[in-house]
Parts: sequence; C-alpha cells; structure tokens
Amino acid sequence: MIIRKGSLSDIYKIAYVESECFPAAEAASAEDFKNRLLFYPNHFWVIENKGEIIGFINGMCSNTR
Repeated sequence: MIIRKGSLSDIYKIAYVESECFPAAEAASAEDFKNRLLFYPNHFWVIENKGEIIGFINGMCSNTR
C-alpha cells in the first residue's frame, strides 16, 4: 500500500471512490476534486493498493474555527 500526493490525473479514479462511498446527491464530482487539487495540492493524498486508488484524504488548513 502506498500513500502519495494526489494529482490531476487521479481525479476520475478519486471521483469513482467517492461515488462508491456517498449517495449521488452528496458525492463530490470530478470537477470538485479538480478544484481541490488545483487550489490545495499539498493537502490531498491518495491511497493505492497494487496500483489502484482505494481511498483518499483531503483537508485544508485554516486559521479560523
């Protein structure tokens, strides 16, 4: 298993994982993930197993509550 920073080439695989975990009305889209990766590239990681993305973590830092 490998944990690495996400990249724009991962967005459709990430969106697939998201769609498996959340109902369609709540799941983020590939476009949402593209924006997250563009604006917060240092705060987005993917988890790979045998070359397949099986999970991801994304979180942004903030100085406000």
